[in-house]
Amino acid sequence: MQGRGRQGSRVQGKGVSRLLAVAGALACGLAAASMSGVAGSATSSDGQVGGSSGTATSIVTLADDSLPVMPPQEQFPGTRPPLTKVERNAARATQHIVVIYMQNNSFDKLYGRWGTVGGEQVDGVANAPKETWRQVNQDGDSIRCALINDVNLAPGRLAGPATCNDRTGVANKLYPRFGSAFRMKPFLLNEALPASAITCPFPGNFPPNGAPVNSSSAMAGGCTQDIVHQFYQEQYQLNGGKQNRYAAGSNAAGLVMGQYDTKSMRVYEYLMGKGAPRFAVADRFFSGVFGGSFINGVWVSSATVPIWEDAPTSLYSVLDRNGMPVTQTPKSSSSLGQYNLYKSPDPSGLVNGVLTQACGSSARAGHLCGDYVVNTPFSVQWPYPPTSSPATRMPLLTYDTLGDRLNEVGIDWAWYSGGWSNAVGRVGQPGWTNGDGPVTRSYPAADGSVVVNDQGCPDPTSNAMTTWPQCPDGSFQYHHQSYNYFYNWSTATEETRANREDQLRDTDEWWDLTRGSTCGLKPVSIVQSLGKLNQHPGYSSAYIGDEQVAMALRSIYEGPCAQDTLTIVTYDEFGGAWDHVPPPGQGEATPGAHDEFGPGTRIPALIVSNRLPRTGVDSTTYDLSSVIGTILTKYGLTPLNSRDTEQATLWTAWSELAAAP
Repeated sequence: MQGRGRQGSRVQGKGVSRLLAVAGALACGLAAASMSGVAGSATSSDGQVGGSSGTATSIVTLADDSLPVMPPQEQFPGTRPPLTKVERNAARATQHIVVIYMQNNSFDKLYGRWGTVGGEQVDGVANAPKETWRQVNQDGDSIRCALINDVNLAPGRLAGPATCNDRTGVANKLYPRFGSAFRMKPFLLNEALPASAITCPFPGNFPPNGAPVNSSSAMAGGCTQDIVHQFYQEQYQLNGGKQNRYAAGSNAAGLVMGQYDTKSMRVYEYLMGKGAPRFAVADRFFSGVFGGSFINGVWVSSATVPIWEDAPTSLYSVLDRNGMPVTQTPKSSSSLGQYNLYKSPDPSGLVNGVLTQACGSSARAGHLCGDYVVNTPFSVQWPYPPTSSPATRMPLLTYDTLGDRLNEVGIDWAWYSGGWSNAVGRVGQPGWTNGDGPVTRSYPAADGSVVVNDQGCPDPTSNAMTTWPQCPDGSFQYHHQSYNYFYNWSTATEETRANREDQLRDTDEWWDLTRGSTCGLKPVSIVQSLGKLNQHPGYSSAYIGDEQVAMALRSIYEGPCAQDTLTIVTYDEFGGAWDHVPPPGQGEATPGAHDEFGPGTRIPALIVSNRLPRTGVDSTTYDLSSVIGTILTKYGLTPLNSRDTEQATLWTAWSELAAAP
């Protein structure tokens, strides 16, 4: 286990001293960069602090010699158990590892209705003990109805009239009586919100309760509102492994119980169809860390939580006695509310911060304190939201990553991200859609006036505030660019710029590598889609992301890469959605490595390879650090930290499936 004190030490880590020497005496702290017209900040459902619509007309590009870096941070790799013979043979025979890295869904939400695979039962919704889906409020009383504050699923909207009435919060004055079209138990979203429903917001828009159906600000896709997925809230929701406070601890309340019919998904149809590759449903695969996309993206890259010792005081969380950093915003004439079911007993001064609560006399006992970055900052180097406050931009990290290990021995790899070429101005490269020069764009300022940007980007889906050729799409997710937070992939030196150019690539390039007469895949590829395609509730949908995953699998296994490629389909985290299987460390039900940071809620995962002994179910405990372990083990490389040392690698699936079902 990785203890608080040990991770907080400042011993020089491996693999960064050479680059830090080049960096010289850069101060740890925020650069003195500023932007004119930066608007006030707001916090999203994954804890990212950013600007609202402001008056900035261009981005800020920090000079290479002004990039601040964090001090070195110690990691604690151990000795990983050796592979079995069957696992070792599988690793040797695999020539390409592809990680399809999607966003924000729990296992039960997407794969909980899979049924059987290869004659084995997937641990899904049908197996869930009733006490896990009978959600309780903060007083421990069962909530009868699923309070919905999604604008399209509230009573009288697409789901129909209220058929369930709830008074469970009235007696103790927690929340008023309410009605819902749904009981508080797992329910399907497909009928009320099919893929054709015009409920997805236009790129760059993030309505807190969802985009109203058929409105001028919506398009087809069947999107719901976003659901909170943050560090302290998730621990409250897990309730020590009881899994029964997801609704009480959520901004979206009862929507956490909404799910999809697995058997109607394109991924299911492809893998369960004739001629499909062999695969395993991994039904004990968990996110790496409690919380959101930023920290789990850093985790799948390093198995390490960043420490930011001189962060601005305003970025630290402040908790109530229950460990929650928020309280309810009740329903009103202008809003359906947020956190409707949670009324903090200590509402004054709460901060839903980027960092953990600070240690000291005011820290809430029983809840992690320190300088840990667990929610969402932005990187100090571009790309970051044009209106973000410089105070929310974190200095670059200097500890070891999966990429460092691969680079040290010359293993070719890349992180492919949707929209990357547009965001960083790689004119003419795969994924570039913004022409040969700037055009005039305009956008509304916070005061209602119109700002004219005569150096704007031609693609109408790009951010109208930015200056050509740095042209991020409106749905580009800045905090999903995990290696952009690390010094070794910065613009600081010739070496780091080479890493950035060679290993941070656009997803459009990856698709082309699977389509030739021979397999063009690198030995290691991590592939994430552009925001509007990545399955993240709020700005993408389950249907759209499902199509992306199915197309990626077809591209690999219906082409020249089919025989020697291992594909790991997984998600960064749970996206706020309920799941019935407790993570390791939450009670005693699930064995596996754990520490004060996680693992978090179970997430969808598939292990796909024609070299598997058979198709079936693998119930080994994994988390996102298992992705690191799988890759490093193949190449005989040293682990990064304690969790990727201790958690099983996905080569274990070969041993599990070697036995008859």
